[in-house]
Amino acid sequence: GTAWAVEDGVLRPGKKRGTWLMSEKEYGDFVLEFEIKLTERGNSGVALRSPMKGDPAFDGLELQFADLRYNDKAKDSELTGGLYRAAAPTKQV
Repeated sequence: GTAWAVEDGVLRPGKKRGTWLMSEKEYGDFVLEFEIKLTERGNSGVALRSPMKGDPAFDGLELQFADLRYNDKAKDSELTGGLYRAAAPTKQV
């Protein structure tokens, strides 16, 4: 029920929160490069090595994009660059 769109070279989600944009295929080893833009209260991520079904944040690995403006009680592993609830980034950027 969510319409993702590319506007001016930026991938944007629809208005419904809590949705995922997933590939139709599974991939082995790969190099992934991208830039992120995050609003002050934004919360997003990229699923890595996750199954095609279920919740990527809990059934696989999620590279987290969020900062203390979104959740001022977040643990380091729940902030940008962390593997969600598994490993904290070496620094916040």
